[in-house]
Amino acid sequence: SELTVVVTVCDNSDNLDKTLYSLNHQNFQDFEILIASNKQLHITAKIEKQPKVFIFSDVNNIAELINSALNNVSTRYTSILPCGDLLLFDGIKTRLDAITQNNSVASYGLGFDTNEKNDIIQNDIYEIFYEQKKLPHNGFHNLVKLELFPAISSLMIDTEVINNLKFNESYKMAYTWDFFIRLFSNYKDITLINDPVYISSSGLNKKSTGEFICFLKETTCIL
Repeated sequence: SELTVVVTVCDNSDNLDKTLYSLNHQNFQDFEILIASNKQLHITAKIEKQPKVFIFSDVNNIAELINSALNNVSTRYTSILPCGDLLLFDGIKTRLDAITQNNSVASYGLGFDTNEKNDIIQNDIYEIFYEQKKLPHNGFHNLVKLELFPAISSLMIDTEVINNLKFNESYKMAYTWDFFIRLFSNYKDITLINDPVYISSSGLNKKSTGEFICFLKETTCIL
Protein backbone atom coordinates (compact mmCIF):
# COMPACT_ATOMS: atom_id res chain seq x y z
CA SER A 1 0.00 0.00 0.00
CA GLU A 2 1.11 3.56 -0.75
CA LEU A 3 -1.32 5.32 1.59
CA THR A 4 -2.03 5.57 5.31
CA VAL A 5 -5.24 7.22 6.52
CA VAL A 6 -4.62 8.67 9.98
CA VAL A 7 -7.86 8.89 11.99
CA THR A 8 -7.40 11.28 14.90
CA VAL A 9 -9.45 10.95 18.09
CA CYS A 10 -8.83 13.83 20.48
CA ASP A 11 -10.91 13.47 23.69
CA ASN A 12 -14.21 12.55 21.97
CA SER A 13 -14.73 9.25 20.11
CA ASP A 14 -18.55 9.44 19.78
CA ASN A 15 -18.56 9.35 15.96
CA LEU A 16 -15.56 7.07 15.42
CA ASP A 17 -17.69 4.22 14.09
CA LYS A 18 -19.19 6.47 11.40
CA THR A 19 -15.75 7.64 10.34
CA LEU A 20 -14.48 4.05 10.09
CA TYR A 21 -17.57 2.95 8.14
CA SER A 22 -16.86 5.69 5.58
CA LEU A 23 -13.40 4.19 5.09
CA ASN A 24 -14.80 0.66 4.89
CA HIS A 25 -17.06 1.69 1.99
CA GLN A 26 -14.43 3.33 -0.20
CA ASN A 27 -14.32 2.18 -3.83
CA PHE A 28 -10.56 1.78 -3.40
CA GLN A 29 -9.28 -0.32 -0.50
CA ASP A 30 -5.49 -0.52 -0.87
CA PHE A 31 -4.63 1.64 2.12
CA GLU A 32 -3.77 1.31 5.80
CA ILE A 33 -5.72 2.79 8.70
CA LEU A 34 -3.91 4.24 11.71
CA ILE A 35 -6.00 5.48 14.63
CA ALA A 36 -4.24 7.99 16.89
CA SER A 37 -6.04 8.77 20.15
CA ASN A 38 -5.26 10.43 23.46
CA LYS A 39 -7.84 8.23 25.21
CA GLN A 40 -8.40 4.49 25.43
CA LEU A 41 -10.86 3.34 22.75
CA HIS A 42 -13.61 0.77 22.49
CA ILE A 43 -14.10 0.20 18.76
CA THR A 44 -17.43 -1.41 17.94
CA ALA A 45 -17.49 -0.80 14.19
CA LYS A 46 -17.44 -4.02 12.18
CA ILE A 47 -15.06 -3.22 9.35
CA GLU A 48 -12.99 -5.41 7.05
CA LYS A 49 -9.72 -3.53 7.43
CA GLN A 50 -8.07 -3.89 10.84
CA PRO A 51 -6.69 -0.51 11.97
CA LYS A 52 -3.47 0.04 13.86
CA VAL A 53 -4.24 1.85 17.11
CA PHE A 54 -1.80 4.13 18.93
CA ILE A 55 -2.66 5.74 22.27
CA PHE A 56 -0.81 8.92 23.15
CA SER A 57 -2.18 9.60 26.63
CA ASP A 58 0.08 12.59 27.33
CA VAL A 59 -1.16 14.52 24.28
CA ASN A 60 -3.74 17.26 24.86
CA ASN A 61 -4.26 18.86 21.44
CA ILE A 62 -4.90 17.58 17.94
CA ALA A 63 -1.80 19.16 16.37
CA GLU A 64 0.44 17.24 18.75
CA LEU A 65 -1.66 14.12 18.17
CA ILE A 66 -1.14 14.28 14.40
CA ASN A 67 2.61 14.86 14.79
CA SER A 68 2.86 11.84 17.10
CA ALA A 69 0.92 9.69 14.64
CA LEU A 70 3.12 10.71 11.70
CA ASN A 71 6.10 9.10 13.39
CA ASN A 72 4.38 5.74 12.79
CA VAL A 73 3.50 6.23 9.11
CA SER A 74 5.71 4.35 6.64
CA THR A 75 3.72 4.73 3.39
CA ARG A 76 4.50 7.24 0.66
CA TYR A 77 1.29 9.23 1.14
CA THR A 78 -0.78 10.29 4.13
CA SER A 79 -4.38 11.40 4.53
CA ILE A 80 -5.77 12.71 7.83
CA LEU A 81 -9.40 12.21 8.86
CA PRO A 82 -10.48 13.65 12.22
CA CYS A 83 -13.04 11.57 14.11
CA GLY A 84 -16.52 12.65 13.05
CA ASP A 85 -15.64 13.58 9.47
CA LEU A 86 -16.74 11.16 6.74
CA LEU A 87 -15.16 10.44 3.36
CA LEU A 88 -17.43 10.16 0.34
CA PHE A 89 -17.18 6.75 -1.36
CA ASP A 90 -14.50 7.86 -3.84
CA GLY A 91 -12.73 10.30 -1.56
CA ILE A 92 -9.53 8.28 -1.40
CA LYS A 93 -9.25 7.14 -5.02
CA THR A 94 -10.03 10.60 -6.43
CA ARG A 95 -7.22 12.25 -4.50
CA LEU A 96 -4.73 9.39 -4.92
CA ASP A 97 -5.25 9.41 -8.71
CA ALA A 98 -4.73 13.17 -8.76
CA ILE A 99 -1.57 13.15 -6.68
CA THR A 100 0.07 10.29 -8.63
CA GLN A 101 -1.01 11.25 -12.16
CA ASN A 102 0.09 14.86 -11.70
CA ASN A 103 3.23 13.96 -9.76
CA SER A 104 2.10 16.36 -7.04
CA VAL A 105 3.18 16.65 -3.43
CA ALA A 106 -0.46 17.00 -2.39
CA SER A 107 -4.03 16.93 -3.66
CA TYR A 108 -7.24 18.15 -2.08
CA GLY A 109 -10.96 18.35 -2.79
CA LEU A 110 -14.04 20.13 -1.50
CA GLY A 111 -16.25 19.44 1.49
CA PHE A 112 -19.91 19.36 2.44
CA ASP A 113 -20.85 21.19 5.63
CA THR A 114 -23.37 19.56 7.98
CA ASN A 115 -25.29 20.11 11.16
CA GLU A 116 -24.80 18.09 14.36
CA LYS A 117 -26.82 15.18 12.92
CA ASN A 118 -24.65 15.06 9.80
CA ASP A 119 -27.54 16.31 7.66
CA ILE A 120 -26.11 18.33 4.79
CA ILE A 121 -27.18 21.94 5.23
CA GLN A 122 -25.00 23.66 2.64
CA ASN A 123 -22.05 23.14 0.36
CA ASP A 124 -19.51 25.64 1.61
CA ILE A 125 -16.30 25.56 -0.40
CA TYR A 126 -13.90 26.21 2.45
CA GLU A 127 -11.06 25.36 0.12
CA ILE A 128 -11.36 28.67 -1.74
CA PHE A 129 -8.46 29.44 0.59
CA TYR A 130 -6.37 26.77 -1.12
CA GLU A 131 -7.55 27.51 -4.63
CA GLN A 132 -6.44 31.13 -4.41
CA LYS A 133 -3.26 30.04 -2.61
CA LYS A 134 -3.59 33.14 -0.46
CA LEU A 135 -6.22 34.74 1.72
CA PRO A 136 -8.89 36.79 -0.05
CA HIS A 137 -9.08 40.45 0.99
CA ASN A 138 -12.26 39.78 2.94
CA GLY A 139 -10.73 36.75 4.66
CA PHE A 140 -11.35 38.02 8.20
CA HIS A 141 -14.99 38.82 7.43
CA ASN A 142 -15.49 35.33 6.03
CA LEU A 143 -13.69 33.83 8.99
CA VAL A 144 -15.99 35.49 11.52
CA LYS A 145 -19.00 34.23 9.56
CA LEU A 146 -17.46 30.74 9.52
CA GLU A 147 -17.48 30.73 5.72
CA LEU A 148 -13.75 30.19 5.39
CA PHE A 149 -11.95 27.44 7.25
CA PRO A 150 -9.08 25.26 6.01
CA ALA A 151 -10.05 21.60 6.37
CA ILE A 152 -7.43 18.93 6.92
CA SER A 153 -9.93 16.24 5.84
CA SER A 154 -9.69 17.42 2.22
CA LEU A 155 -5.95 16.81 1.97
CA MET A 156 -3.79 13.92 0.76
CA ILE A 157 -0.08 14.62 0.94
CA ASP A 158 3.39 13.16 0.46
CA THR A 159 4.45 11.78 3.85
CA GLU A 160 7.93 13.27 3.61
CA VAL A 161 6.44 16.72 2.97
CA ILE A 162 4.01 16.59 5.89
CA ASN A 163 6.82 15.37 8.14
CA ASN A 164 8.98 18.29 7.04
CA LEU A 165 6.24 20.80 7.79
CA LYS A 166 4.67 19.20 10.88
CA PHE A 167 1.86 20.96 12.75
CA ASN A 168 2.49 23.85 15.10
CA GLU A 169 1.61 22.48 18.54
CA SER A 170 1.40 25.96 20.07
CA TYR A 171 -1.93 26.51 18.28
CA LYS A 172 -4.68 24.59 20.03
CA MET A 173 -7.40 25.29 17.47
CA ALA A 174 -6.08 27.18 14.43
CA TYR A 175 -3.20 24.83 13.59
CA THR A 176 -4.74 24.25 10.15
CA TRP A 177 -4.29 27.89 9.09
CA ASP A 178 -0.62 27.83 10.01
CA PHE A 179 -0.04 24.49 8.28
CA PHE A 180 -1.73 25.33 4.97
CA ILE A 181 -0.14 28.76 4.72
CA ARG A 182 3.30 27.13 5.09
CA LEU A 183 2.34 24.34 2.67
CA PHE A 184 1.36 26.73 -0.12
CA SER A 185 4.28 29.02 0.61
CA ASN A 186 6.83 26.23 0.19
CA TYR A 187 5.30 23.94 -2.46
CA LYS A 188 3.68 24.80 -5.79
CA ASP A 189 2.90 21.35 -7.24
CA ILE A 190 -0.42 20.87 -5.45
CA THR A 191 -3.51 19.58 -7.28
CA LEU A 192 -7.02 20.92 -6.67
CA ILE A 193 -9.95 18.56 -7.30
CA ASN A 194 -13.18 20.40 -8.03
CA ASP A 195 -15.32 17.70 -6.45
CA PRO A 196 -16.40 17.01 -2.87
CA VAL A 197 -14.43 14.29 -1.10
CA TYR A 198 -15.67 14.52 2.50
CA ILE A 199 -18.52 15.51 4.80
CA SER A 200 -17.57 17.64 7.78
CA SER A 201 -19.45 18.31 10.99
CA SER A 202 -19.73 21.98 11.90
CA GLY A 203 -17.34 21.66 14.81
CA LEU A 204 -16.94 25.36 15.46
CA ASN A 205 -20.67 25.86 15.85
CA LYS A 206 -20.65 23.49 18.82
CA LYS A 207 -17.87 25.28 20.68
CA SER A 208 -18.36 27.69 23.52
CA THR A 209 -17.97 31.44 23.08
CA GLY A 210 -14.61 31.29 24.86
CA GLU A 211 -13.29 28.58 22.54
CA PHE A 212 -14.47 30.48 19.48
CA ILE A 213 -12.73 33.66 20.67
CA CYS A 214 -9.59 31.56 21.17
CA PHE A 215 -9.91 30.31 17.60
CA LEU A 216 -10.26 33.85 16.24
CA LYS A 217 -7.29 35.13 18.24
CA GLU A 218 -5.05 32.29 17.12
CA THR A 219 -6.10 32.64 13.49
CA THR A 220 -5.64 36.40 13.32
CA CYS A 221 -2.21 35.91 14.94
CA ILE A 222 -1.27 33.52 12.12
CA LEU A 223 -2.67 35.78 9.41
